[in-house]
Amino acid sequence: MLKIKEIRENKGVSQDRVVDLTGIPKRSYVNYENGQTDIPISKLQNIASALNVSVSELLGEKIKENKNISILKEEGLKYERTSSITLEKLQQDVRQVNANVVSLNEGITKSLESLANAAMQGLKNDLKLIRWTESVDNKRILKVAEDLETFLNEYQAREH
Repeated sequence: MLKIKEIRENKGVSQDRVVDLTGIPKRSYVNYENGQTDIPISKLQNIASALNVSVSELLGEKIKENKNISILKEEGLKYERTSSITLEKLQQDVRQVNANVVSLNEGITKSLESLANAAMQGLKNDLKLIRWTESVDNKRILKVAEDLETFLNEYQAREH
């Protein structure tokens, strides 16, 4: 028999808090807690994590505690004895978080490198344009423009 409600109440955690921590819709959570709906294992794991217990404890199974293991409990910063199963799950979660952080760092680094390369290429292109405009003979361009204007004026005069 599920002991979700009993464990939640013993820990002084509201249904709303469990819903916030797990992302499970409230109606679904209430149905799970009251045994009206079967709980998918992934949701059961989320609830166990939110209540800082093992899935076995939610299922009402007794777990032999390892008295030599303590972890820092986030709420109130009190030390609390925990089962080795919960500690193993915590260690697994920490490893996953570390892997996610490493992956995120690699992604950010690659993105920043791409951005820096694009900015550098843009600056190189700007420099090429500046050099090209410096090499242009403005007097020659003005002379060509004047000659073109004269030609067009003469052409228009002949047409009318």
